[in-house]
Amino acid sequence: MKQLQEPFALILLDHHPDDQPGAFNEGMLSCGNWVATARRELSLLRCDVWIRGFSDLSAALSTLSAFPQLPLFLSIDLDVLSPAEFRTDWDQGEMLFSQLKEVLQTLCRGRRILGVDICGAAPCHNGAALSCDAAQNSALLDQLDSFLIESGTISFRSCE
Repeated sequence: MKQLQEPFALILLDHHPDDQPGAFNEGMLSCGNWVATARRELSLLRCDVWIRGFSDLSAALSTLSAFPQLPLFLSIDLDVLSPAEFRTDWDQGEMLFSQLKEVLQTLCRGRRILGVDICGAAPCHNGAALSCDAAQNSALLDQLDSFLIESGTISFRSCE
């Protein structure tokens, strides 16, 4: 987001707010404080909208209606999804993947997307106590990638 050259709105799809004070020290950026840091340091960030569940969609639309021309930066933490559909190594929300797609389609309709980050898939470690379902991670990321491209939300995939 530091590289963006124009005003934008941040859409945060996450089970956790990520706007807490720094857990270690104020100067250290972490998964828990990056939104608070962005609000403080990014002069082009005009608004941010936190969507924890499908029921937050109407409030998000209301907030964004005050900024009809702003392009979006999407931050999608997969822990927003229900553990019945996708397992992470964090406390999770209850959003279904079909609802995530509907939220994205609704919020992105008629807006440019300046960037997308996707995080939250359980890490895969060979021989470690924590393991993941690599096939699950891959399948969900492929579905999300295909949806974003087919819906016109993004037009390329920059990294794995």
